[in-house]
Amino acid sequence: MALYQNKISHNLLFYRLNNKCQEYTFNYFVNYLNTKKQKLIIFQVQTLYYLDHFSMAFNNKG
Repeated sequence: MALYQNKISHNLLFYRLNNKCQEYTFNYFVNYLNTKKQKLIIFQVQTLYYLDHFSMAFNNKG
């Protein structure tokens, strides 16, 4: 299940983000999911919310 979650987060991350911080953000996001032990359905619902905020944070840094 963890590998399946990581695969989904990887695909969504590189679909949503387009900047030089992609790898760092992906690793941070996966670590966050593993720490919180998100269920897959909750993960799918919340992923876009978190990625939107990561994207805004990194893009605003220039």
